[in-house]
Amino acid sequence: MPEALFLKSARQAAHCPDTTAAEVAFFGRSNAGKSSLINALVKKKGLVKTGSRPGMTQLINFFTYGEDLILTDLPGYGYAQAPGAVREGFPVMTREYFERRRQLKLVCLLLDIRRVPSDLDIDTANLLAKLKVPTALVLTKTDKLSGNERMNQKHKIAKELGLEADDLFLTSASKGTGVAELWSMIRQHVRG
Repeated sequence: MPEALFLKSARQAAHCPDTTAAEVAFFGRSNAGKSSLINALVKKKGLVKTGSRPGMTQLINFFTYGEDLILTDLPGYGYAQAPGAVREGFPVMTREYFERRRQLKLVCLLLDIRRVPSDLDIDTANLLAKLKVPTALVLTKTDKLSGNERMNQKHKIAKELGLEADDLFLTSASKGTGVAELWSMIRQHVRG
């Protein structure tokens, strides 16, 4: 198994690392579980800082995974209590990243399964589609619901997004649910 290591942080697209490695970015509402899911994927607790307080990630953070893959932890959106200047910079910073990063092979758009997608979630999914950024919709924190609740919520979220339920990945960072399936899909995009 490759080793995962912190590479660097960037506040804007111009400061991103100059590499040719394929990138997979993790994006979503604040506290959706982006950092926890990256830690679960690389099986390295504490690689990416996590916290129960939303808005922990305020920069674009890059982590190498072996020699030919970079996992990118993007700041969450929709958290009103981040400092004003920082909060206002998120949309510009992330949009520039999506538009300019040629190495970007996939964005994993994370949604907490317990929440119905907000207008901001839907707008974000639409923006990624408009920019033609390959996107996987990943439902997180599935361990927080029972089996029936999970399936009902998965169908409800798919309907809100105008997708089929099978288009959504179910994951739980704490239980490892869906991690192997997500890796399989990531590898397909990176190789493609």
